[in-house]
Amino acid sequence: MAEPSTDTVGIKSHYATQISADLERNAQGQEEISAQLNSLKDQLSTLQQDRALLVTMQRSLAGQVGTPAVTVNGTAAPAANGAAPAESAATAPSPAQKAAKRRRGQAAKLPLREVLSTILAEHEGPRSAAEVAAVLSQNHPERNASIPVVRNTLEGMVAKGQATRKRQQKSVFYSTAEVS
Repeated sequence: MAEPSTDTVGIKSHYATQISADLERNAQGQEEISAQLNSLKDQLSTLQQDRALLVTMQRSLAGQVGTPAVTVNGTAAPAANGAAPAESAATAPSPAQKAAKRRRGQAAKLPLREVLSTILAEHEGPRSAAEVAAVLSQNHPERNASIPVVRNTLEGMVAKGQATRKRQQKSVFYSTAEVS
């Protein structure tokens, strides 16, 4: 009878070791999946914010006469006001448009970092990378900088002390660095 108890102790010990190892693997797996889930949630949040910004931009463009609104599936839709595309008006450009044109000519010569610094300085308050990219594409159409490129450049500016980063919930906003 002593022999079965020794076997029982050996089996229990083996199972206890196996269960401990399984629990450790389970905990590691949960940590990995939790980290992936958090990363995916951040990516989803960023995509939702980018979509909201793009929808806002689409609506504002749809309000302009002659500009087709782009739908979600990528097809062109008529302007929101139902107006037909208008012929280009022969109006003189405003001083602001002239200044923007001059800046565009200079922007091609300036590094992206300097252009983004100027954009941040021109606008009060912090701006998201998507907002900065939208202003960049509007003011400097010759620059084909995507949102990730703008975000990386802004992060480089933060690292060099040329800009500041502010996090609000899951969003990140950038502004010019405070000069002291």
